[in-house]
Amino acid sequence: MNDNEKILLLLQLIRVNGNVHHLTWMGWTHYDILQKLDILFKKNMINNNNNRITLTNKGKDYFNALSKSMKQKGLYKYFKPDYYSKTIALSNEDIYIPLRKK
Repeated sequence: MNDNEKILLLLQLIRVNGNVHHLTWMGWTHYDILQKLDILFKKNMINNNNNRITLTNKGKDYFNALSKSMKQKGLYKYFKPDYYSKTIALSNEDIYIPLRKK
């Protein structure tokens, strides 16, 4: 994941009041999150209102421009799928019969 993708993901989470635990599950450290937030604060793209981080107009414009340049649309594009939690562990004695798609 490059730097622009990380910024876009963080802006998306701020925009929808998302949970930063998703970022830690993706391998981000709390220090990484704080660094990116500090950069966004210094560029006046986010602000803190009543203990809630929100996007400024400049941040919204930057988010829209960045998502357009990366050809990303919709929430599902910003979060990588977690295939590990969707798989079912099978033992050697289990029999797996795949579903046939019609």
